[in-house]
Amino acid sequence: KHSVTMIDVDRNRLMHAEENLDIRTICEHGASPQILEMAGVAHADLVAAVTNSDEVNLIAAGTAKQLGAVRSAARVYNQAYHASGKIEYQNLLDIDMIISPQSITAFEIAKLIENPAAIAVESFAQDKVQMRQMLVPEESPAAGKRIRDLFPPDRELESLVVSLSRGTEMTIPGPEDLLCVGDRVTVIMPSGRARAVRRIFRDVEEGAESVVIAGGGTTAYMLAQTMESRGVAVTLIEGARERCDALSRLLSTTRIIHGDATRLSVLAEERVGDADVFVALCGNDEVNLMSSLQAKQMGVAHIVVAVNRADYAPLVERVGINHAVSPRILTGNSILTLAGGSNIRSM
Repeated sequence: KHSVTMIDVDRNRLMHAEENLDIRTICEHGASPQILEMAGVAHADLVAAVTNSDEVNLIAAGTAKQLGAVRSAARVYNQAYHASGKIEYQNLLDIDMIISPQSITAFEIAKLIENPAAIAVESFAQDKVQMRQMLVPEESPAAGKRIRDLFPPDRELESLVVSLSRGTEMTIPGPEDLLCVGDRVTVIMPSGRARAVRRIFRDVEEGAESVVIAGGGTTAYMLAQTMESRGVAVTLIEGARERCDALSRLLSTTRIIHGDATRLSVLAEERVGDADVFVALCGNDEVNLMSSLQAKQMGVAHIVVAVNRADYAPLVERVGINHAVSPRILTGNSILTLAGGSNIRSM
């Protein structure tokens, strides 16, 4: 129920938006102070600058705050503009949030690699609280049990079942609801209780020890760097020779392979089938899906694929790929934390 104004220089994109959304549109340059004033940013609760230009986004978000917007966010791909750089543009321009799609995607995938058997994992309150969605397998002690029997009212586990998915139906369960094989259950709990709760659902698989990454972009580099710091063996396959040379200088223990990750011969030569997790980060949705299917055919148990098109997510599930991660959705979720108000830290 928010009132939304969209600014873009592309009239065709705005016409498409007008046909599908109940919004106001302005066909002008979004970093112009005059246009932002005309759009009413002085009274805006949130301005989200998400064009394809980092510089436009930074100027638009900074200008909006100067004109009176309550909060502003800028999506930025160049890592030099982030807090890790020499100049803190977020403070300099008084922007509430500078979002790096690559870093939040790498962080999300790293979380999945550490928890390969979980359907979804979220952490809150500086990792003191965990929300985890798990499957009820046939051998699980949870199958056929009431929720109150698994999590009694005295809450020894200090945990709460917050959703129950069965087929296409999702409900907020009560204490008398029975869990059946194949149900997906979401539990929120103190992080220290996570292992005990995971045992109930036979979700006891340890984190991965070997990971293969297809693609050598910024997200792949950040993920490989994170996995190196955690002692995970990483193999990275990249098609561009120059990028392979650059990555070999930036990464210390990662094996860099120059090759096409969609070719079975390349995957077979690197023994991809022996990896615990295969991650497709080639920058193209179709290529990512193709390389993931090849890895699945070779016997990789856990596969993570990055997809930008939201309509590909159901397809990923149907072909048996474990996790689809969307940089666009992750970026949108980050911005939504600002839309909810200054007291919200994560959503």
